[in-house]
Amino acid sequence: MNPRKADRSAEGWRCSIDLHQGDTGTLQFEHVDGNVRGAITVRNGSQRHPISGTWKEDRIEFWRALSERSGQPFAGTVADAGDGVMRIAGRFANEYRGVWSADCRLEGEAGAGAGSSGRLDIVLIDPGENKIAVIKAVRAITGLGLREAKAAVESAPYTIQSGLSEKDAKSVAAELERAGARVAIQPTR
Repeated sequence: MNPRKADRSAEGWRCSIDLHQGDTGTLQFEHVDGNVRGAITVRNGSQRHPISGTWKEDRIEFWRALSERSGQPFAGTVADAGDGVMRIAGRFANEYRGVWSADCRLEGEAGAGAGSSGRLDIVLIDPGENKIAVIKAVRAITGLGLREAKAAVESAPYTIQSGLSEKDAKSVAAELERAGARVAIQPTR
């Protein structure tokens, strides 16, 4: 099975992830030429960890950075579940003892049935050339500290804010774009 070809142009993915130990959250990443880069946000404690790795054929492997010195390996099998959903299931952590699964959609397709709430998310896709200006904008918008804002910008794609009205979403997107970032406005899931 070949759910996604590794040589495609950039694809933004958003997944609901279950770490099967009481932690759930979102996995957002960009898939470019077989490489993945993004972040896992765990709802229990609102922890956000950058990821990087590879997705080739039906196999995905990435590293979740828990701190500057520690992290966890993730490995999984990708299968097409139909209706634009890719299902990933695998193992993670020391000696791959943990079990995880995720249902993923292309970011452009994520809103097909999700827009009924009328609320929108702002996703930082790429910080562009002027990361410092984007970090400052993220701090002003979110109230994050310098370290957290820098980590958010460096782990793009990153959801800057969720559940905004259309007017507020456009305002936040414009502020980030003025700083040089590439952003997406998406329906809240």
